[in-house]
Amino acid sequence: MQKANLLRAGPNTAIDEIDVRLIRLLQSDGRMSFVALANDLQLAEKTVRKRIADLRSTGCMDITVVTDPRSIGYHSIAMVGVKVDQGTSRNELAERLFELEVVDYAVTALGAYDILVELVCHDDSELATQIDNGLRKIAGIRDLEVFPYLRLHYQQPAWDRAQDKPNKGNVPPKYNLDPVDLSIIRLLSEDGRKPFLEIARLLEVSESQIRNRYSRLVDDGTLQVLAITNPKILGYALSAWVSVRVSANRSITEVADILAGFSSVAYLAICAGRYDIMMEVICVDRDDLYALLDNKIRKVDGISSIETFICSDFLYRKLVMPRTQK
Repeated sequence: MQKANLLRAGPNTAIDEIDVRLIRLLQSDGRMSFVALANDLQLAEKTVRKRIADLRSTGCMDITVVTDPRSIGYHSIAMVGVKVDQGTSRNELAERLFELEVVDYAVTALGAYDILVELVCHDDSELATQIDNGLRKIAGIRDLEVFPYLRLHYQQPAWDRAQDKPNKGNVPPKYNLDPVDLSIIRLLSEDGRKPFLEIARLLEVSESQIRNRYSRLVDDGTLQVLAITNPKILGYALSAWVSVRVSANRSITEVADILAGFSSVAYLAICAGRYDIMMEVICVDRDDLYALLDNKIRKVDGISSIETFICSDFLYRKLVMPRTQK
């Protein structure tokens, strides 16, 4: 995985209501034209360009591809629960975890773990090596527990969309990607607003072919291009990870489908290890989280137990496809 800029939980500069509206529009479509954005916000186009540049440069927002990592060559993903030594700063340790290129997400938490960190690797061998020679050698880690993903079942980083889901099941994306498709994804992962004409020139194909391929990749669910931001900016003040164990006589996939359909569920993985399902939920406040847990999740038939970890600060690195896969 290539190094990429970190998106931090706390914005480094103040943002106003117009910035919030702009981010919301870009979470709906990260490639919405500057003209359309300017018209919607009733601003000059050059003002919109400057605001987007400022939001990106200060770490409040990035615009990138969201796709299943398997589609671009990362076939081994795991969430790792980390317990830190007494006297060790959780935030400082989370920062040090990002010295590992395979770490794309880390969040400090309140609960059984002090930090939750996601590792994205090419294969199980690389994952094992990164855990043994990477994580386990970082000073300040007292213990860790690994939850390999068997399947990344659902992800929706557009926070408003996570709250108001269409009434349909989870549709697995298609991965019949050729080298041109993969190159388009790589270039858009570096910059989600890279012009199609520039991509066409780099790949030596027509602009119309790039547009058609991009539309197909979006329509078949292979990718989204959108703004990634701290949910707190959009009014979702509380995020948490909810870990679920499913009864032996119940299908894990069926339970996962039900959970993925609940409002506030933004990310869900089916795991190996002590938990069958781990999911990230984005809520307005603690009352909202309590209602989700008590009125929805606990009432799903087949769930034998749940455990919740309240999140505080998180770090995120956009996933950039390697130019040469291992």
